[in-house]
Amino acid sequence: MRISDKSRNKMRQIRERKSTDFRCFSDNSHNGFRLLCLLTLCQVVLSAYHSRNTYKTTTTKPFAHGSSTDAHSPFNTALHVSSFTDETLDSAAAAVSQSATRPPQDTTTTIESTGGGQETANFNPLLNTIIPSFPEWNSLSDSAKTELQQILDWKTVSTFDYPEIFRLDELSQGHSLLFMSWAILASPHSQPVLSSSQSHEQQQEQQDTDYCTLLNQFGISSTKFLAYVRRIEQGYKDNPFHNHIHAADVLQTLHSMLQSENGFRSKLTGLEHLSILLAAISHDVGHDGTNNEFQVQQQSPIAVQYQNVSVLENYHAEVGLRELEASGMIKHMPLEQQEEIRSRISQAILHTDMSKHQDQVKAYQKMNDWEQAMYFLHLCDLSNPTKSTFFVWTDHVLEEFYQTGDLQKSLGFPVMPTINDRTTSDKVSIQRGFIQFMVLPAFEAVEFSNPKIMERLYANFDYWMQQEVPSKQ
Repeated sequence: MRISDKSRNKMRQIRERKSTDFRCFSDNSHNGFRLLCLLTLCQVVLSAYHSRNTYKTTTTKPFAHGSSTDAHSPFNTALHVSSFTDETLDSAAAAVSQSATRPPQDTTTTIESTGGGQETANFNPLLNTIIPSFPEWNSLSDSAKTELQQILDWKTVSTFDYPEIFRLDELSQGHSLLFMSWAILASPHSQPVLSSSQSHEQQQEQQDTDYCTLLNQFGISSTKFLAYVRRIEQGYKDNPFHNHIHAADVLQTLHSMLQSENGFRSKLTGLEHLSILLAAISHDVGHDGTNNEFQVQQQSPIAVQYQNVSVLENYHAEVGLRELEASGMIKHMPLEQQEEIRSRISQAILHTDMSKHQDQVKAYQKMNDWEQAMYFLHLCDLSNPTKSTFFVWTDHVLEEFYQTGDLQKSLGFPVMPTINDRTTSDKVSIQRGFIQFMVLPAFEAVEFSNPKIMERLYANFDYWMQQEVPSKQ
């Protein structure tokens, strides 16, 4: 086997440093050699990890396959081996972790073997730094990547009033849900060392305290997770409001709420945390831009299937769980955990039905931690009046309401004149009523530790109260 001098030198440098600042190998090297190097590097990492008995990833001057910008992206870690399949990498990871003489405690998981069966192996979180190729990222311009670094870093995506959601969709070329999902659920490996925006102390503090680590915790394949979110994102239709951008916004809002509300995230089990975030990702998938009333009026197939009860919510849950199953993302987990995740996702999505809103508000004070997490998801679904982007969202949701009304009229169905009829309703009155009777009571039921949430909500309500209601001819 011929080994290029370039690859030989890089291998020597890596072994001498014994750090996690890994570099890729030359594309001219044979795949067999690359796999051998991969195994060797993983052994070095495990050895260093065990000797320190702690897990931290640091990079100084990373080198990545492709442009230099790729090395600093939130979607490329220090090691980038794009030519291997997910199954190959999983098998290599299993082989390395089985060879460790002192495996980490409480990290046993079930993984797929090369033969298609399952075997128990010690899962090391460092192995999840081997992430798949990310074509949606790699195809972007350097300037887009630089800006995305800033708006997807951990501190920013953990801020409640996130003003960059539409800019994120523009920069990611329509993949805001995919990018936001990866930035949150795949942390810390989706969060590089952003030396341009944070000090080393700030980076270290974040790594030690508040990252999600859900993929690591449950040994979930990065490739399968990305495949799942891609399928969900593609399942969202091009509606004015209920689209993939709305899903990304709800996910980010829920994440920030769980992070900031008096350590609420720590009250949830890992499975509950994973389930509620997956529910946020898929909570409106397949939405056709109408509402449950319209589905029942026309006795659509899904209205018949779900017997006119929470029609769209049941459908979203069905589609989301179908894509979760197709991705194989949780198939390696014990059956009881798989069943719990599916049950909690379905339950959480059904709780976004607005017909249950008043009952939920009244019951909030008596809810347990999981029920409160579902309530938070419901709040995030109608949280637009708490955001600085409320003007944009208002126009989007009203256009969707009016399109439904137009469709109802064309079919001879009754139309709600104060919301769905563009000839009799108006923006100011709709927003006043929505905030006063729906949003304010729901948010006031929670004693938020972040005062800015309610401050923004009250300010936006005051704005609409000061507007003049347009007269209708």
